Amino acid sequence: MKSRIAFIALVLPAAFLTSAYMPVSPPPCPAVAASSSNFAAPESVVRSYLAAVDRGELLSFERKLKRADIDPARVQYNYLIASGATETRVYSALKEPMPVPGQPEYQVIGVCSAMEGGRIVETESHVLLK
Repeated sequence: MKSRIAFIALVLPAAFLTSAYMPVSPPPCPAVAASSSNFAAPESVVRSYLAAVDRGELLSFERKLKRADIDPARVQYNYLIASGATETRVYSALKEPMPVPGQPEYQVIGVCSAMEGGRIVETESHVLLK
């Protein structure tokens, strides 16, 4: 009888914990046919990005960055589940860290730019403490 009580005392809490923390299934994604994807090939995205950089569209803290300042490292494709919209971003590391104006203890080490129609529409600067 003692061993049965000990077994119940050990098994019941474990059963309760596993049932209490069952993962919730994610919301259903709208069905998208593979052929309807509007993501461009990464090489094409980088070419468009560099053309936008050459036009002076890449800014970080109001400073224009040139092609010689950056090293494109990643193309990111995002699918927004709620709306079904897509976005394309390009992350570039800076070849030389850039100081943050008015904050000498911080430096910009990279930028991530959202692309639409071959143009840079938004840029986030990646900042680190020196």
